[in-house]
Amino acid sequence: RYGKLKATDPDKQKMNQEVMEVYKKAGVNPASGCVPMLLTMPILFAPVSTDIYFHPLDVADQARAFPAARMAVIESLSGHASAFGREPSDRLAVRAALSSFLASLP
Repeated sequence: RYGKLKATDPDKQKMNQEVMEVYKKAGVNPASGCVPMLLTMPILFAPVSTDIYFHPLDVADQARAFPAARMAVIESLSGHASAFGREPSDRLAVRAALSSFLASLP
């Protein structure tokens, strides 16, 4: 009944309200299925070895909150700017870390 509505159609809001009422009656939280998935989703943390804003040791502490997190420290002299690929060697290091991460995914 709502399938052909555009996202900006006022009736789409009515549909969303009806869906939320169904969730409420059933005692279901629509976001409850997302949280466990996000916690187990592989995440790449790739701090730069010379970064003064996001030091690798600090990033490692934060990464421990995510069970599937992977660390790849980017060796560079450019500091924080190396993530933006200022130097060709920085671009290669970032690509290598990303390629390794993607290759490790199931």
